[in-house]
Amino acid sequence: MGNRRARRVKIPDSEKKRIIEKQNTRCTYCNSTLHVKTCLIEEVRGEKSEKYSEPLFLELKEWRNKRRTIDKVPAYLIAHDTTLEAIARARPYDRDSYKAIHNCGEVTWAKYGEEIIAIVRKFKEAEEETDDESFQETSLQAICESCDLSKKQAIRIPEGQMEKITDLGIPVAETVRMAVAEYLRNLEPMPPGNALPSNLEKHLVIRERDGALVKVIYMD
Repeated sequence: MGNRRARRVKIPDSEKKRIIEKQNTRCTYCNSTLHVKTCLIEEVRGEKSEKYSEPLFLELKEWRNKRRTIDKVPAYLIAHDTTLEAIARARPYDRDSYKAIHNCGEVTWAKYGEEIIAIVRKFKEAEEETDDESFQETSLQAICESCDLSKKQAIRIPEGQMEKITDLGIPVAETVRMAVAEYLRNLEPMPPGNALPSNLEKHLVIRERDGALVKVIYMD
């Protein structure tokens, strides 16, 4: 049995659908077709930065749903999803930084600006108060059931590549996963027979090892 890698997150099917559509209905790892009812959502942690935050976006959507009920208006009249995504990316801290965001003008500031700033401020404070000094930014991605599990593999990495990976401070396993995912997303049509797709074939090296021919693929 394989091991699970990242924390799984339960979210409504409507949110699953949005994430799947952003991924062009394809699994992050193997590029297979995703389905709302069977796919899983996992939390991804990256270097802390001011980039887009999926958890903050979901908090803003929850706030919008409450405002929609109170104001008795459609959600899009309060803020479109694209606007909430822009807020989750920019994380405004006052009136001027809020109005600098596309579709966030004086009218919406007067109605909702202070509430939104309060949500963003509370979210940022929660980040700063975390006990984990290596706190990383989180986002969500959809994966298929097969990729919910992983299998341990022994691999050989060219020394030059290994040195660069070490210098960048990127975990080796994550580097390999990202490289494999990138290749699978860009696979060219399979040729007849047992030949490899051309975008893999060009990296193929055949070596003799212990009296046997071994195919080795170097990823760039």
